[in-house]
Amino acid sequence: SPLTLTRAWCIFEVFACESTCSAFHVAMTKTVSARFVDDIKREGSVASMHRVLHALQCETAEALAPQDRENIFDNIRRTV
Repeated sequence: SPLTLTRAWCIFEVFACESTCSAFHVAMTKTVSARFVDDIKREGSVASMHRVLHALQCETAEALAPQDRENIFDNIRRTV
C-alpha cells in the first residue's frame, strides 16, 4: 500500500486534482521510478496497480492535527 496515501493531506491533494480535472504528478528518484515500473510489469501491468488502489482504506488515513483530518474528510464526503 502506498505510504503517501496513508496521510489525509495527500489524499486530499489527489481528491482536489481529480475534482478539478488537474494533472497529478508524483516525484520519484530515478531508482524508485525504475522499481515502480518494474513492479507494475512484474505484477501484471496496470491491473495490479488498480488492485492496490482499490484496497486502500482512506478512512484510516491520519493527519497531524485531528481537526485537519475531520475537515478533509467532511469536504470529501460533501463533494462525492
